[in-house]
Amino acid sequence: MSMEGSSNASLRVVLLHGNLDIWVKEAKNLPNMDRFRRYKKNTTSDPYVTVSIADAKIGTTFVIDNDENPVWMQHFYVPVAHHATVVKFVVKDNDRFGSRSIGDVRIPTEELCSENRIEGLFPILGKPCEEGAVLSLAIQYTPVERMRLYQTGVGYGNECEGVPGTYFPLRKGGRVTLYQDAHVEDGTLPSVDLDGGMQYIHGKCWEDMADAIRKAKNLIYITGWSVYHPVRLVRRNNDPTDSTLGDLLKEKSQEGVRVLLLVWDDRTSWNFLGHRTCGLMKTNDEETRHFFKNSSVQVIICPRSCGKGLHSFVKKTEVKTYYTHHQKTVIVDADAAQGRRKIVAFVGGLDVCKGRFDTPKHPLFTTLKTLHKDDFYNQCFGTTDDAGPRQPWHDLHSKIDGPAAYDVLANFEQRWLEASEKRHRISIHRSSSKDALLTIDIISNIMGLLEATSVIDNDPESWNVQAIRSAQHFIYIENQYFFGSSFNWDSHKKLGANNLVPMEIALKIANKIRAREDFAAYIVIPMWPEGNPTNIIVQSILHYQYKTMQMMYRTIYEALVEAGLDVSKHSSRNQPKKNAKPNAAQAQPLKSGRFMIYVHSKGMIVDDEFVLIGSANINQRSLEGSRDTEIAMGGYQPHHSWAKKGSRPRGQIFGYRMSLWAEHLGFLEEIFEKPENIECVRRVRRLSELNWRQYAAEEVTEMTSHLLKYPVHVDWTGKVTSLPGCETFPDLGGRIIDSGFVIKENLTI
Repeated sequence: MSMEGSSNASLRVVLLHGNLDIWVKEAKNLPNMDRFRRYKKNTTSDPYVTVSIADAKIGTTFVIDNDENPVWMQHFYVPVAHHATVVKFVVKDNDRFGSRSIGDVRIPTEELCSENRIEGLFPILGKPCEEGAVLSLAIQYTPVERMRLYQTGVGYGNECEGVPGTYFPLRKGGRVTLYQDAHVEDGTLPSVDLDGGMQYIHGKCWEDMADAIRKAKNLIYITGWSVYHPVRLVRRNNDPTDSTLGDLLKEKSQEGVRVLLLVWDDRTSWNFLGHRTCGLMKTNDEETRHFFKNSSVQVIICPRSCGKGLHSFVKKTEVKTYYTHHQKTVIVDADAAQGRRKIVAFVGGLDVCKGRFDTPKHPLFTTLKTLHKDDFYNQCFGTTDDAGPRQPWHDLHSKIDGPAAYDVLANFEQRWLEASEKRHRISIHRSSSKDALLTIDIISNIMGLLEATSVIDNDPESWNVQAIRSAQHFIYIENQYFFGSSFNWDSHKKLGANNLVPMEIALKIANKIRAREDFAAYIVIPMWPEGNPTNIIVQSILHYQYKTMQMMYRTIYEALVEAGLDVSKHSSRNQPKKNAKPNAAQAQPLKSGRFMIYVHSKGMIVDDEFVLIGSANINQRSLEGSRDTEIAMGGYQPHHSWAKKGSRPRGQIFGYRMSLWAEHLGFLEEIFEKPENIECVRRVRRLSELNWRQYAAEEVTEMTSHLLKYPVHVDWTGKVTSLPGCETFPDLGGRIIDSGFVIKENLTI
């Protein structure tokens, strides 16, 4: 086979869309990179290997200290969707302040397309390597067309394995409750008919969570980006008997229940001689720690830390400073009948903290003195709880009752033990927090995993990619952020926002166009990221979002041209009138009485048969796997799948999507039952265009429908531009697209 050195000019660009099975085995005869360093005597190179395609890193081995003949034997099975000439293996020397390149091996993508396994010893090229330096590796490419999941979906066959490659395996026999927002009041959403004469039940997330905590007999374990003790989970017209979370947890702990809290440590918050700051992210971690001090509730406030042997001192500092523990879980024991107990877990996007309680109505002003008394929250501009408006909060969450709940418990236990060993500002001063975990096996009345049942860490990107690849009819996404696949942008290709999600969606649509099959993707995001939309960081994220949209529409346009379809008559039209002019940040929203609903969701529904809900955003810090810590639940009903029914499933996942659409659109129509149909696409598009017109109008009127078409124009070639007269957001200003701001730092991507 041909091996390339420093130039790839003669190689052909190939789209690799599938999976790469990679083994990085060992290297031999590496140079001593430490020989010229005075402060490093009697040492040699600390090598590791990065694997990349189209300048996007897809794998990194661990570091082996002081070894010129390192043996890694490390396996990667990674999804790819890249236009590239080579897959590059770069051997590097780890150092306290960064790393230096030793040399690289390049495997042409054209040769990988044969689908044969390429294996052997390959010379490491480039200075300072000398002749004899080699890297042992193996690599094999499998295109998506050869994957059963891509052709048949998640729910295919009696022995379906679900989404492959997850950290925990598929668990059968569980029950999942799906939630929209923290609370749904009775009668506020229309009924949804399911198969078998059933009706979809709209869950009450925080009420169910409070009930589960009250009924716990043995354990209550909570993880959070933020956990805030004054929050009231149950709110009955400001009833004073509704306990705060902090009081409820103290009460349960005094009853003998083991209550453990694992909360992210915002390094910008601190507590010194009784003086506390809430930090840049306003997570109230110090306040929560102080509230539970000297109680029997045990709290660990821990920063994000990187894995052993993976990073330099600079990288470790970066991880601790920029990245977070982003998981949101509540784990309790619950009644299992006949005197037995079981584990139940809540997983999703809702932290139990300030500003998260909301309903599908998402009021701005009317609940400031009732439901949201002492819980006012608006991070987008300065205002007060007397004046408003509050920041409406839309989110997705779930409850797991069954074997998979024990996996959520295992995740907590592993994190607690890790944090306990490091002893990050533990709020107790008696017995070791390492001993605080209850051992399920020795609590006779709690069922273990086997009774409940009827290695490498995998990154959250794979959960989303596999779900998208399984889609046969439509994809519905709600997410706080949506940007990535920067390797395929028309500029800033090396930004580092390399997650595959946008590219996978675009390629899925493109492939369906070529196959002449109906398919649709619906993506719901907030109007702008949290903060003032004129802020340079918010403007940078909006620019990334614009580049992502442009890349996706370009990919789809190219597929339409290739398929010979006329797209000129389907471009955006019916532009709205000029939006209201921006004004002073505080005054204008008060005057207009309008404000966006902040979409904080992290969820995906595929074909009404598979649902994914968790804590991961669609950005690099959530999906890379080595930045923020994340957790998600993926589930389907075996008897409510396309394969099982031979037609459209109408199970709980169908009911959940329809309930979400009812919240966003204000009503339900029969046409919404078939999201992939062009009639449904056009209907939703038309409604969302009308909603944007109403929202952006000079004369503000009451809105009963909340879903707005994102205010951009897409022409028939897929080019994304501003709407004429709507270059900035109403009231607060800030350019909607093409601000030109690019902050290349890990905090924003």
